Amino acid sequence: MRPLQQEIIAFEKVQPRIKPALEIRRSVDFLKRYLQHVKMYTYVLGISGGQDSTLAGKLTQMAITELRNEEHDDRYQFIAVRLPYGNQIDDNDAQAALAFIEPDQSLCINIKAGTDALVNTISQNKV
Repeated sequence: MRPLQQEIIAFEKVQPRIKPALEIRRSVDFLKRYLQHVKMYTYVLGISGGQDSTLAGKLTQMAITELRNEEHDDRYQFIAVRLPYGNQIDDNDAQAALAFIEPDQSLCINIKAGTDALVNTISQNKV
């Protein structure tokens, strides 16, 4: 291992090697515990189609599915939200991510009009 890698590992207090199945289990359990702790039933997460939001979405859906099955409570839901600005060039990636995640609900809110109006208002006020 290179010195810079060792420095980053020490600074971030992370493991140099992981066991993926164990890390998945830890993440899913964390998401379940947190939702129960705050006495909520729903996670809402923005999905871009990139690898970070895809992984986060899949882990979240796994946690919600487990909670729903363990608690026999259909109130547990995962809502995946896409927020494209106009036509998303990588829309196929976002759709593939949603197909992989299989969220309980999926919502797409095109933010172009609202964003453009906000930018216009700020510009008019010379902010």
